[in-house]
Amino acid sequence: MVRSLVFLIPILLAATIPATVQMQEHAQTPARPLVHEWLFEVSVELEEPLDIGPTGAGRREIVYIRRGAIDGPRLQAEVLPGGGDWLLRREDGSLLLDIRATARTRDGHLIYVSARGHLWLTPQAMQQMQQGKPVAAAEQYFRVAYTFETGAEAYAWLNRTLAVGVGEFRPGLVKISVYAIR
Repeated sequence: MVRSLVFLIPILLAATIPATVQMQEHAQTPARPLVHEWLFEVSVELEEPLDIGPTGAGRREIVYIRRGAIDGPRLQAEVLPGGGDWLLRREDGSLLLDIRATARTRDGHLIYVSARGHLWLTPQAMQQMQQGKPVAAAEQYFRVAYTFETGAEAYAWLNRTLAVGVGEFRPGLVKISVYAIR
């Protein structure tokens, strides 16, 4: 009986090799690759945060937008005051971002911008940020997912666009490169 089991081991191992190779091949070439297109740069000046305090979900802060600008090949706009980030500071040190804003295009149309995201800083970078010092982009994980709403026909393509942003936070200022997912 032992001899027959020993005989089966090489057969069983040989049977798993093609499946393993096939899985590795698929992992290296996705069936549905991510296609993206750069849309614009956004730069936003921020007001001082309003600290709501600890809640059951974490520490809530509201950071209103003072002003900002969107600049890209298909969209140039002013980010209007009054929007902001209703962020949640979690126990693990990360920030959950809940951004809402209104932009006015150069030709006068309004666009509602909604975004959710994450900002994580190294402990050293978090300390620098709290002291009002700049933080290197390499010490930040700042990613945002955007949706847009507008009634303007010229910008209706935004209503059908999911975009992602890679950002950099500086005290009182946020800069984000935004890409459409195609």
